[in-house]
Amino acid sequence: MRRGSGGLLSMGEVKRLTGLTERRIRYYESQGLLEPLRSPGHQRQYTAEDVERLKEIKRLLDGGVHLKAVKERLATTRREGFDEDAGDALAYFRARQWVRQGDRAIRSGPLAARPDVEPPFERDGEE
Repeated sequence: MRRGSGGLLSMGEVKRLTGLTERRIRYYESQGLLEPLRSPGHQRQYTAEDVERLKEIKRLLDGGVHLKAVKERLATTRREGFDEDAGDALAYFRARQWVRQGDRAIRSGPLAARPDVEPPFERDGEE
């Protein structure tokens, strides 16, 4: 497939570059994870930034991060201009998940009855 005008990429090129199916790319779009441009004929046109975003989404989901957390991270990235390595983002999500699992185990497991054991720290708005 060839490049569209202005360095924009077709769906076929994006599929090849990301390893994602057309259906998966459209699903991510329907979930608000990206907003490709449209040609006058209403065909999707992607930028290099869109391709990188899709690669990041794929890395995070393949790493076990839930779609809701991916959405939150991308919203934060857009809002704050936050740009970090996807490997660091995956490590962050794994650490956050590990802490939550530990908190739940302490609050509901056999340790919950012991007055000397408390969760490592409290987070605003989380229970």
